[in-house]
Amino acid sequence: MSLVVAVKQNDRVIMMADSVTSSGESLTEITDPHLFKIQKIGQVLVGSVGTVQNIRTLTTHKEWFDTKKEELDKKFICKNIIPRLIDALSKDHLLENGEVRRNKATVLIAKGSRLFIINHSFQVFEIEDFSAIGYTESFARPIIASAGKEEQLSAVLKALRVSASLAGSVREPFYQIDTKTLEYQRIPDGGGTNQT
Repeated sequence: MSLVVAVKQNDRVIMMADSVTSSGESLTEITDPHLFKIQKIGQVLVGSVGTVQNIRTLTTHKEWFDTKKEELDKKFICKNIIPRLIDALSKDHLLENGEVRRNKATVLIAKGSRLFIINHSFQVFEIEDFSAIGYTESFARPIIASAGKEEQLSAVLKALRVSASLAGSVREPFYQIDTKTLEYQRIPDGGGTNQT
């Protein structure tokens, strides 16, 4: 269980996530950036929650995100990423079968000041302000929505802390990264956000 939150701030998108992975009842802090819930793929940030195999299928195919100087937009995602992702997940039997095949992961994709979500049904939506995906997202969204633009980062941190209090598998420390610096920053336990 995980929580990833993204907010648009001026000319960038900032993503935050918890740093714990669970296996059964065992919880382990993730310290290796290659395993973080938010991955850097070139200039693109990919935040994801769900089944690890499905997430890794997406994040290990860095070539899917090569825009070849095209803009990373909904059209690019639908044309270049979604078909390849569905094909790869189908080949590895990683889709939920039913009336409609579904992905067992939800993904946020950001580049520059643009933010997109790919839901379980492989639908792509551009996000205007912020999004939260994962466990307790329904608690996180109203906390962030009620904050003004200047308080939004503090609200994201508050949402992550509320989630941590409600779900044992969402825990501090949290970390953040943005599309401008592309550098991970660990948010100290009980500390404030690093706003650059």
